Amino acid sequence: MPVSWAGVALIFVALMLFILEVKVTSYGLLTVGGVITFVLGSLMLFDGPIPAMRVSLGVVLPTTVVAATLTGFLLSRVLWAHRQRPMTGREGLIGDVGRAIGELAPEGKVAVHGEYWNARSVGSAIADGDRVRVVAVEDSWIDVASVGDHEEGSE
Repeated sequence: MPVSWAGVALIFVALMLFILEVKVTSYGLLTVGGVITFVLGSLMLFDGPIPAMRVSLGVVLPTTVVAATLTGFLLSRVLWAHRQRPMTGREGLIGDVGRAIGELAPEGKVAVHGEYWNARSVGSAIADGDRVRVVAVEDSWIDVASVGDHEEGSE
């Protein structure tokens, strides 16, 4: 059966569009282009003189739906991960709760996530052992505010 290289090329382009959808912000346009290109490439793949020798729509459409669904699922997971708050690094410290190690009037040390940090109180003085919340990170210093007993957080 003769294979149409144009059909193979279109299927390859469709796969590249699906992969690019994850890397490039296109809001689904690359997926739509990939679906259309995949369907056209699949229909052009085998060009036989008898219609029964060609690829059936009954094969092309379910395969396309599976590929588009998988791409959509992966894209939704990527977008979800991008929207999450950073868990590590300096950005991950902001909002976390720790304890004052000694008095902060206005500077001292705090323990956050088992690490000791140089800290500055952004409000009033903070007593030894009081809970603090990280509000900013600058170089090797963090700015903290006192946390009331009614607030919850992770230490």
